[in-house]
Amino acid sequence: NLQNSKTIEIRCFKGNLDANGFRKNLDFVESMFYFCKDSSLQDLNIKNFVAYVRRDEKTYKHLNTFFKKNRLTLNKVLKNPLEIENN
Repeated sequence: NLQNSKTIEIRCFKGNLDANGFRKNLDFVESMFYFCKDSSLQDLNIKNFVAYVRRDEKTYKHLNTFFKKNRLTLNKVLKNPLEIENN
């Protein structure tokens, strides 16, 4: 939601009453912002995003914990990411 010029509203998470889950979601939004800001258009993909988050385990502690707990699923996604054609 970009209705207010001073804020961006992110609506991609279901409700979460778990403190660590909430922090993981904040880590995701922050890391996605900086990853997109710091990367070229060609480098915007899931493999590079995961590598970006993993390089900064201290800053994205909760998201990295989520990655570790879900490593089998994450590895499947990394092996066969959804490819988007560049036109």
